[in-house]
Amino acid sequence: MTSPSIKIIKEESELQIQFKLDDLDKYFSRSANPSRYTDHFGPGLRFGSYSFVDNNEPRQLGLYLYTSKEYPAMAIHFAVTARSLTGELFFTKSMSYTFKSGEAIGWSKFLNMETYETTPIMKDENALVLHATVKFSPLYPIVSKSTLSVLHHTIVGKEPTDIRYVVYSSRNKSGRLSHPRVLFGTKDALTQKCSTLEDILETGLPQLSGSLLGASERPRRTAYTLYRDDDSDFEDDDDMDSDEVDSRTSVERAAASSSRLPLLDRIGNETNAVKPEPNSPSSLPTATQADLPSYGGKTIVILGAAAHTWEAILYWLLTGAIVFAPLTSEGRTSRNTAIEQSRLANPDRPSPVSCKSVYRIADALKLESLKAQTLDHLGRRLSMNTYLDELFSDFTSRYEEVKKMEMLAVIKHWDQIKGSTALRTKMINIATGKLPHAGSVMADLLMKASVKDEEDATQPSRKRSLE
Repeated sequence: MTSPSIKIIKEESELQIQFKLDDLDKYFSRSANPSRYTDHFGPGLRFGSYSFVDNNEPRQLGLYLYTSKEYPAMAIHFAVTARSLTGELFFTKSMSYTFKSGEAIGWSKFLNMETYETTPIMKDENALVLHATVKFSPLYPIVSKSTLSVLHHTIVGKEPTDIRYVVYSSRNKSGRLSHPRVLFGTKDALTQKCSTLEDILETGLPQLSGSLLGASERPRRTAYTLYRDDDSDFEDDDDMDSDEVDSRTSVERAAASSSRLPLLDRIGNETNAVKPEPNSPSSLPTATQADLPSYGGKTIVILGAAAHTWEAILYWLLTGAIVFAPLTSEGRTSRNTAIEQSRLANPDRPSPVSCKSVYRIADALKLESLKAQTLDHLGRRLSMNTYLDELFSDFTSRYEEVKKMEMLAVIKHWDQIKGSTALRTKMINIATGKLPHAGSVMADLLMKASVKDEEDATQPSRKRSLE
């Protein structure tokens, strides 16, 4: 006899978040306009703080809870308690609201200037620790439409994807790609996040050097690319490096070979074997020498992304989840160890990937929410040990948004950085041409630093005049 079921009256999830707001005085200064956000948590949620201006009234500190456009509407109750760094209770505010996707609700006057000025411990610490409890009930399942479609197609025996990607896993020093992998995705998952990619089935992905594979074509077993990310997810192909016998420089060899050889090999009438390329031994990986299995969708060969990176992005498109590896500037050994540990613990998930590589791809494909997620992670990984390596990296020189974030962090810690050996070494490397991309970044840093030094020098005299 089956036991009677117990009906669930209400289903609700609860998250507890703790974060710190530093430099409170800047929220009340008319010369500053801070706007800061937490990392994403739960179903695409994050808190944001800003300086609220109400005509000629004193500035206020505003605090809002933001929902993501990638998740459905949901009823949320959230309470935020403000405490000192030592745990002293200041106040608690709470709110209930039924959020629409991508909506933000909160308090424009979460903390006013009078409270800040008249609370000694808060003013002395110039910081708040916020303890937030967020309870939410999704109005329908937190699963994207594209994910539901893939699941349903799998259940009824249909082909769950409509795009097959061939992406290379390894790269040697000359820019030669090898060890291609086959990955699968859907057009809907991509266009749901970015409508500008509606024509991907007709044009491929030119933003990532991605070309459509014709019916009579198959991918090359190796290819060339001239780009390289600072923290690349490509595996080093040292075997290929040792086999290189060409006396030209790697860039010259890569450029010449890529212009001489087509991306795709046509299948000939006499044989389907791919002939060895010039300057390469016949023992190179031949994972794609055999014909690809028949497939009802389109096939795109991508040269502008590593297989590990693209796999993580395809997974993010369906789940909203992505795991980033530590920065190389934090230590290559610790980075590799973290990646290997994650692979062992989560064998059925994508490996942790470079936030820089993901940022570059998200920027190229206009995946704005993913781009913001990577920037949040990068900012969180910055430290005194990595500030200068990151600020003067080739990656940073290419993205104004990244440079601005890292520049602010360096200026904030300028007193500790300006006399350091690390800064002197960077200046020498730039002057001797070892970091040709970083000259303008150094110029911007010195200009901003000189302004800060002048402001710091005038503060004591201002204080004495007020006394």
